[in-house]
Amino acid sequence: MQKRTKIILASTAAAIVLAGAVGVSKARESYKYGMMSHDRHGMAEKMFDRFDTNGDGAISKIEVENVRKSEILKHDANKDGKINLQEFEALWVGYMRERMVDHFQKLDADGDAVISDEEIASPLNKMMSWMDRNNDDKLTKDELRRKHRWGGKRYRHDDDDDDDKKRD
Repeated sequence: MQKRTKIILASTAAAIVLAGAVGVSKARESYKYGMMSHDRHGMAEKMFDRFDTNGDGAISKIEVENVRKSEILKHDANKDGKINLQEFEALWVGYMRERMVDHFQKLDADGDAVISDEEIASPLNKMMSWMDRNNDDKLTKDELRRKHRWGGKRYRHDDDDDDDKKRD
């Protein structure tokens, strides 16, 4: 195998593993902060199931290698043993589609398979309200740069019935 082919395959494998790691990390972060969606399994479990091909409750190096090789073969449209940008795009979109559908369903509060302006506005308004530290209905770059506190410390709309009190 040529050196260039090895580099491309290694890069593609790294991208696949990285996508999985990012997904697991985001799922753990969401769970940690109590924002796990209605999906009982969560992203971490979905990624685990994708790699646990024999269903034994563990992921071996061989399983990771087999999934990697399978994904490369499946997306190598021109069958040259390499993944070009267009082929990688198909691979990436395949991994991200499920997340996109999950986000769509989360926004579709009434479950009618369409997202209304109100359904889009609700999470945006909540985010804006949370980030607007001085309650002036505007976001400044300073407010965007400022680290928001987690872990029991007060922040805007923390639902502990003290929103009328002066914020720190």
